[in-house]
Amino acid sequence: MAGGRRTNKSITETLTSKEDLELQRKITTATEGFGTTKFCELILRDRTRISKDNALTVSNYIIAMQHEINPRPNTIRTVIQFLAELSKIVGIEKLQSHASENIKLTIPVSESRDHIQGPPTAPVTLLEYGDYECPYCAQAYIIIKEVQERLGGKLRFVFRNFPVTNVRPHAYETALAAEAAAAAAQDKFWEMYDYLFKHGQWVTNDNLRQSAAKLGLDLAGFDRDFLDRRYSDHIDEDIQSAKSSGVKSTPSFFINEDRYDGAWDLDSLLGALDEESVFGWRQTKNSSI
Repeated sequence: MAGGRRTNKSITETLTSKEDLELQRKITTATEGFGTTKFCELILRDRTRISKDNALTVSNYIIAMQHEINPRPNTIRTVIQFLAELSKIVGIEKLQSHASENIKLTIPVSESRDHIQGPPTAPVTLLEYGDYECPYCAQAYIIIKEVQERLGGKLRFVFRNFPVTNVRPHAYETALAAEAAAAAAQDKFWEMYDYLFKHGQWVTNDNLRQSAAKLGLDLAGFDRDFLDRRYSDHIDEDIQSAKSSGVKSTPSFFINEDRYDGAWDLDSLLGALDEESVFGWRQTKNSSI
């Protein structure tokens, strides 16, 4: 397309190295049927981030960019092919699409400390390390709700905190609010979890207190636990367990305690969980014989 070539030529002016020129050639070729110059510019902007974070898959990158541009469905295959070529140029060993080998959850799921939805007998457990203020986690929240609806009692879902404070400085306080809502006297963690993922970006302490009031929490108890940072140890344990399990960004997922670095769009996640569900069911059945 002539329009695509004209815009790509303007991008070439910012590229100097041999590798950059090769990248430009790939952009021109891959976008012949795409025609979205903004997407090319975003990839150029983010290629350092992509090369440093192998957990960021092709599909997830596309999902993450949805708020900036909206590629048409019939162009997604072209973009995926382009990014696969880009991965070779910028030095990514591979853009992972399956569970990472040999990466395990270092602190197993515990009924006594973790926030869990679903029966303990469920054959598959999905654990998320998330940040309430992270826009990608907000997208994942919607997908996970649909996954839970479809899988029902076959799924146990676990949420752990991983506030990314170097990007979102208030994220730790938001996690503290959720943990204060989980206190034994309140027992409204999941209500706060839902509320924060629906309204959690750019929150303030006043917003958090208002959300506690809307959810019917005892405000005196909430204020005490929140302002005294009573549950900071729990959050710090979550953060440490995430780091020791190789987590660097949000959302990050583990399926039956194995790190999952595949795409987390609905179809991909359902496919991975269904595979684990069948395997887990067989394991349970065989162990009972």
